[in-house]
This record gives sequence, structure tokens and C-alpha cells, in this order.
Amino acid sequence: MQMPKAVLLDRDGVINFDSPDYILTPDQWRPIPGSLKAIAALPPGRPWLVYLDLGGNFRALDSETAPIIGNLDIAVRGDIASSPDYVGPQAAGDARLMGEIHRQFLAGWLEHLKSRRLGVFVPDVEKLKDEATLRQAIDAWQPE
Repeated sequence: MQMPKAVLLDRDGVINFDSPDYILTPDQWRPIPGSLKAIAALPPGRPWLVYLDLGGNFRALDSETAPIIGNLDIAVRGDIASSPDYVGPQAAGDARLMGEIHRQFLAGWLEHLKSRRLGVFVPDVEKLKDEATLRQAIDAWQPE
């Protein structure tokens, strides 16, 4: 079986049911049937780069078969991960981890908007603001 070069991911409305009021707590987060199965299908042991494209969509790129350097589609990037702690079924079942990763990408997206840079790295978890604050800042952002 040939492995995909990229897997497209998004959260609200794709991985979990969307809400007109932001998902602010883990107990409000309800996965769409089959979505965690798709995340779980990313095979551990392969070096996946999870990133946001220029449209703000989550994607997963197999860094062994697709370029990262010079890839103009990468607006915000995480670390390359191959451990079952970060990709595959174990990671998909960790709601705390999935929430932290989502907040990291929200913060990275805000930095991308403000700086207009590509390839912005997600910040460390310890430096994150809460999701509501990040979403409000993103909603309030205006181009100069």
C-alpha cells in the first residue's frame, strides 16, 4: 500500500463538531465519527510534519517524500513527529494533547497574520494564552 504524501486535517467542523460559540473546554469537544480514526491512521515511525497551509487548514506532510524547505504552502509548522505519543491512535485518543496542539497552532496562526511570515513555528505550550483569547485576537486582526 502506498502511503499518502500529505493528509489534510482541520478541526472545527472536520475533526470535531463545530459550535457558533468557540470550543473552550475539553468537555465541549465532540469528535465527528471517523475523524479520530483518520488521525490514528497516520503511521507512527514515519516523520510527519503537521502544519497550517496558507488557508489556515491543518495538513500532515510525510517529510521523507515531500519537501519542507522552500515549501510555500507552509504558513505555520509544528515539529516533525514520528513517535506514537504524537501520531497514530494513541495520540488521537489524548484529548489534552490534541487541545494543546490546537492552541499552539492558533498562536502560530496569529503570529503568521501579524508578521506575514511563512514557516512560523508554533510556540511552546508554556507560552500559550487560552483559546478564547487567541481566537478573539485572530478575529480582531486587520491587515495593515
